[in-house]
Amino acid sequence: MRIKTFRYSALVFLILSLFSTVFVFNACSSDNHPHGLEKVKRKEPTCTEEGNIEYWFCEECRKNFSDKKGKTEVTDVVLPAKGHTIEGNVCTVCGLKASEKLKFVLSADGKSYEVLGIGTCTDADILIPDTYRGLPVTAICEYAFFDTIAKNISIPHSVTSIGHAAFSYCTLLKSVTIPDSVTNIGEGAFRYCSSLTSLTIPSSVTSIGSGTFFQCNSLMRIKIPESIRSIGTDAFNACSSLECVYISDISAWCSIKFEHFYSNPLSESCNLYIDDKMVTDLIIPDSVNSIGDYAFCGYKSLKSITIPGNVTSIGDDAFSDCDLLTDIIISDGVTSIGDRAFSNCFSLTNITIPDSITSIGDDAFSDCTSIIYNKFDYADYLGNDNNPYLVLTRAPDNISSFEVLENTKILYGGAFRYCSSLTDITIPDGVTNIGGYAFSGCTSLTSITIPDSVTSIGVEAFFGCTLLTGVYIYNISAWYSIKFESYYSNPLACAHKLYHNNQLVTDLIIPDSVTSIGE
Repeated sequence: MRIKTFRYSALVFLILSLFSTVFVFNACSSDNHPHGLEKVKRKEPTCTEEGNIEYWFCEECRKNFSDKKGKTEVTDVVLPAKGHTIEGNVCTVCGLKASEKLKFVLSADGKSYEVLGIGTCTDADILIPDTYRGLPVTAICEYAFFDTIAKNISIPHSVTSIGHAAFSYCTLLKSVTIPDSVTNIGEGAFRYCSSLTSLTIPSSVTSIGSGTFFQCNSLMRIKIPESIRSIGTDAFNACSSLECVYISDISAWCSIKFEHFYSNPLSESCNLYIDDKMVTDLIIPDSVNSIGDYAFCGYKSLKSITIPGNVTSIGDDAFSDCDLLTDIIISDGVTSIGDRAFSNCFSLTNITIPDSITSIGDDAFSDCTSIIYNKFDYADYLGNDNNPYLVLTRAPDNISSFEVLENTKILYGGAFRYCSSLTDITIPDGVTNIGGYAFSGCTSLTSITIPDSVTSIGVEAFFGCTLLTGVYIYNISAWYSIKFESYYSNPLACAHKLYHNNQLVTDLIIPDSVTSIGE
């Protein structure tokens, strides 16, 4: 009995051991994904519904893979809806007839018709005909489908233009098929389409109007073609579910004219994919000459940037609010960094700035709290071997007095902004530019001396300096030639008293050397 029990126990132990060995091998082998994968069968798209490729899904990682071993991750598994193929106002694929009772208007040239409105049509699946009364349908007018119950809308290849707010407030709309004949999408075209989940913009489109996808809060993914040259204000504002932006050419992306922070879909904390690969370490290609305004603003997954010497300028807000960005390499050749270019990059710890840089915009590195300027005490070395100089970047908030280093030429925009304890500041002769908001909010600053070398003072440089009582200068002629960008660029707007060679100026005599009095 003991022998049988022993043999039975040994057999069970052997089976369990083998099972464990197989399980561990499958789980931990470098040839296999460490978690179980679920196969998702291929689903062919229809005229109005998306399909998907065959892929394997990991529940634990929340990732998709193209192979059952989980070696190759794939992000774009969706096959877009094919759209209807219309001939004679009937889809040759599914047999759906073009919607009737839509309202049309004859175009100005009398050669085509435009969709004016929904008319008395009650279709949930709207198929716009390609002809009406024997003439082609070439445009969808402003507000044509405003606040309709349509769930799917298919646009024929005869249409070239989608008007302002054409589909706005269609809260039940799930899919729109835009053919490659369309070249223009008007402002607010899909505003408040809260059920729209995905959209492919054809390569025929060159611009996306302001507010086009405003508050499309179910929109999860969108493809932006290389043809796009401009995207208007708030085009993607409040697209809170947006996860993926797909592009194929980083050079084309860098040249897009984004009108505003929320023109860029990346501002909605989604991920950028180039040819199906997510971007975390960005290497700008040599083909790029400039990085446009707002090009990567708000991109939360970006960790490092390498900018080649072929790039000459970095635009305003180009990389602002990139929370995880830690490393930036800017190659020699770049000459300018725009306003707020790297502002609110809270994790930034390493940056290489070349000698070729000649201008840094206001607040270019504001709130980059992790940057350490241990060599120049809050200053960066710029210029070149023949003309070296320093730029004061950002002083610590808690200072009461500060002596700007000799050989400093620029007080960077926002350099002392909100330094509310600052009472005393020494600006050396040689400083030529005081940036915008440089002393804004310095509520304890009582006096300031402006050296003769200063030629420009930026916007609101002294705004909120409520205790400022005196401005000291030594060359009245130099004072007249300063370029003040706004009312509060001039410290006299707060201090009200000017001292020339330590004498209060009450009776002003303009010297003969002055040829003009600036703004």
